[in-house]
Amino acid sequence: MEGVGLAPGMASLAGVFRSCVDCFGYIRLGRNFGEDYGICVLRVDVAKVRLTRWGSSIGFSQHSLAIPPIDASNSELETAHRLLKKILEAFEKARETSKDYEANAGASEDLNLYDDTTSLTSEFSRLRTIFHNSAATYKKKSEYVSGAAAWGIYRKRLFDRLLEDITELVDQLVTVFPGAIAGQQALATEQAARIEDAEDLKLLYELAKTEDVLLEKVVQQEMTLRGSTYNKLEAKNKSKMHAGDVIGLGVKGRSHIYNGGGTSDDAHGHFGNIYRG
Repeated sequence: MEGVGLAPGMASLAGVFRSCVDCFGYIRLGRNFGEDYGICVLRVDVAKVRLTRWGSSIGFSQHSLAIPPIDASNSELETAHRLLKKILEAFEKARETSKDYEANAGASEDLNLYDDTTSLTSEFSRLRTIFHNSAATYKKKSEYVSGAAAWGIYRKRLFDRLLEDITELVDQLVTVFPGAIAGQQALATEQAARIEDAEDLKLLYELAKTEDVLLEKVVQQEMTLRGSTYNKLEAKNKSKMHAGDVIGLGVKGRSHIYNGGGTSDDAHGHFGNIYRG
């Protein structure tokens, strides 16, 4: 590839990339999302984390607006720029559709929006905090989307279409700089390892299935490494309980995590693997 270093094309790429990252923060979901609200908020976060992971892998930093050198051809930079602009266009199209919906909504339509800072349950809020610590937050605000005010999405079908479009475009974006994929893998592995709660990890795995194939794989690997998790197991009276696998000859055992629980009265309990060989 032809190294372009600090070429103007890279500066333009950095600007449109940061504008894309900003766009995720403008989305608010309508009250009619109901029980889907928490999952949908996290789907937005997963998509944002994936894009910022790509940016970090090619040198864009959350701590600096400096333009990094990158070994890429002008054609590759143009392709990446075009895909990022399409992401902006997808956001703008969804925003315009929602504005039209607001303008034509009848008196019975609920146009109230959730407040992401107060409406999430602890389960979703905890995972979202981890996402926010992972995703880059850039100081430079949007240059390509008119206005920085939050806007609402009221229909799940529009929301799903927006996320599908973004996922497809980032899929293409990742292939533009194949040399950066190893860096994205390392970042995804680090993100998965930060999640301590086994239930949070399972939730992330389900979210990543549709939004982030790379994250899905590393989360699955992390779950396998950790083995099983048991929460508050308790045996009472004269019961007998065994928690853990019986491992046969030549089979490698897995670790288990036990949180709370125990035995009382005349109960008997075995916590842990039995290795036979």
